[in-house]
Amino acid sequence: MSLFLLLPLTGALIGWLTNYLAIKSLFRPTKPRRFWFFELQGLLPKRQAQLAATIGAVVEKELVTAEAISQRLQEGAVRDKIILEVMAQVEASIVEKLPSLLRQVGLELILPVVRKETDRFLDKLLERAEEIIHAEARVKEMVEERINRLDVGQLEKLVFEVSGRELKHIEVLGGVLGAVIGLIQAFLVQYI
Repeated sequence: MSLFLLLPLTGALIGWLTNYLAIKSLFRPTKPRRFWFFELQGLLPKRQAQLAATIGAVVEKELVTAEAISQRLQEGAVRDKIILEVMAQVEASIVEKLPSLLRQVGLELILPVVRKETDRFLDKLLERAEEIIHAEARVKEMVEERINRLDVGQLEKLVFEVSGRELKHIEVLGGVLGAVIGLIQAFLVQYI
């Protein structure tokens, strides 16, 4: 068999296989395994708690902040939905608690006042909600707990859903680079 065929094929196989194993070693083995003098465990299973803590911190600090939640709640459409929900609850209470003779009068007198007061107090309520969210929501802990609850199979599936194509490209690139290196080796062996 020609060196110009054998070395590139061997290089491609080695390049693809090493990248394939490197990607698999992100997830496997899931439990620590001892091999002679060293211990081997997949990167994500080994560092899942640290990964969860880091992602939780980034989500809380940069993505889902108390300020961002408060701003979203104060947007026109959301604000209107809050006011409409308050109005619906007050209307339901009036209908339920007032005698039928007083319902219409109660609705006509109370609902406009409730709407006006709800609109006025909503800003204060949302400011207070932001403080409560900041103090109590603990987004970091929620994200961290949820990631830590994932088993390694779920974590692997999540990573492959997000970056499966890119990981496959890395495998193929290993094969291509291995073939190119094999071709260079064949050239060097043949002509030097």
